[in-house]
Amino acid sequence: MLITLNGKDFIVFIPPRKELALHYGLIWLRGFQVTSKSYEKVMNLIGSFLKNQGCSIQNTYYAVKKKDQTYEMIKRFPKDA
Repeated sequence: MLITLNGKDFIVFIPPRKELALHYGLIWLRGFQVTSKSYEKVMNLIGSFLKNQGCSIQNTYYAVKKKDQTYEMIKRFPKDA
């Protein structure tokens, strides 16, 4: 699992943009900077998410976005039917 502030450099490697046999997932901290004030909230969100998802994060891409005073995980790929 790669967690990055700079997802635009990695998104080109995520299917369907590029044929890729396997990757361990991408979490893009999108549209905000992690600061010392927000770090604990963001890491707790990601930690809880990873604990609940287990191995099902392979070949996925999620974005973490700020929503009011909290943060949310948004699944970007693959899109669920």
